[in-house]
Amino acid sequence: MNETMQKNSDITILCKVVDNFGDIGFVYRLAKNLRKINPHYKIRLVVNDLNSFQKIAPEIKLNSAEQNFCGMKIFDSNAEEICKAEFLKNLPSVILECFQCGRPNWLDEILFASQSQEKICDKKSGESFSQKKSMDSDANSEKIFQIINIDYLTAEDYAEEFHCLKSATRSAFVKKVNFMPGFTAKTGGLILDEPFIANWCAHFEKKSEKEECENLACDKNIARRNISPAEFSAHARASLSQRILIFSYQKNFSPIIRAFQKICDKNLSQIQIFLAQGIGKESFFETYRKFCDSQKFDLSQIQFNELDFLSQENWDEMLLQMDALFVRGEDSLARACLCGKPFVWNAYPQKTTQDENYHLVKVRALLEKLRPHFLESEFAIIEKFWLSYNVNACDISSEKKLENACFEFLSQTHNLKRGFEKFSESLFALGNFSEKLNAFIQNLQN
Repeated sequence: MNETMQKNSDITILCKVVDNFGDIGFVYRLAKNLRKINPHYKIRLVVNDLNSFQKIAPEIKLNSAEQNFCGMKIFDSNAEEICKAEFLKNLPSVILECFQCGRPNWLDEILFASQSQEKICDKKSGESFSQKKSMDSDANSEKIFQIINIDYLTAEDYAEEFHCLKSATRSAFVKKVNFMPGFTAKTGGLILDEPFIANWCAHFEKKSEKEECENLACDKNIARRNISPAEFSAHARASLSQRILIFSYQKNFSPIIRAFQKICDKNLSQIQIFLAQGIGKESFFETYRKFCDSQKFDLSQIQFNELDFLSQENWDEMLLQMDALFVRGEDSLARACLCGKPFVWNAYPQKTTQDENYHLVKVRALLEKLRPHFLESEFAIIEKFWLSYNVNACDISSEKKLENACFEFLSQTHNLKRGFEKFSESLFALGNFSEKLNAFIQNLQN
């Protein structure tokens, strides 16, 4: 191992779970991929919500302040005394602060004990850094903490402007720099981890074959059935029209379900819905139940399946088996972009005093990255649906607009698919975010 590798082999990753699984999903994927790329890394993953972590990594133990998992050490950031003792004993070197999550108070106390770091003792000699400096002719013996801020995935222009941009901290011993995931060569790109690529390659090797999930029909009493990954199989697909994954925030789903019904009536075929766990699940189910209870609607051709919580690897496999994706969250958005499947993104709702739909800025920015890969007429269909889907359909007019946009999008998924595949190919061509981050870390001068 060379000198640089020895100096920058300690990696601390911070994650504060805000949006169920998007934050921890990205962080978990990144940690695994960094370990795969550089086995010398000693990774400590500090997360505030082990429950959410366990949903995508079932081996995680709840109520465990410290545990070993996948060659990493996992810490519950809420266990302040245990975490502080660990990080005082083994001072962090490179800290990946994900999604502006902030640092736990106990970690800030370590990093900013004083401007001269006189309160932090060397883990070997017990001497303060200032004492050590006076005894050591090498001025570089001072401990430098390097924070790398990994921001949210965005297609906005500022991603390029902020990428590798340094930020000030209140101590000369704590350095900070931004590292941005993104959709252009001037950003870090997206994580291309080995398990996902293996699933992706396997799927596209047999995409010409007719595959299908088992027929898991719901009766009119809407008996909900939990689907495990084992129930997916590659059997005859002839009876199904479309398989659609729903992973969304809470919203008015009435226009979406009406669009599904119109698709079934038009094609005289079925739609199979796979509803993911999360905060939007119940609002979708409640709307679906009301439609089924109504005498005005016949949804017998719409099969409804509630998914179990899936491991990250099984989630990736699930996405690749769908015909259309409704996604939200950091990690699922990135996977949808890479899948090459027609998808619509539900951006996290944001409001300002001037604009109650401020999040449409992010939606429009991503749409512009999609635009070059489609014919003008195709892109118009995508744009109309994405924008309608990301505003609250709160009156008859907006509901009808969303219903028509969804119907048109789903009616054209076969024609739109090649454009989404081309978009995916452009993202693969950017290279692996984790490899770029690894190179950046190894070039740091601490």
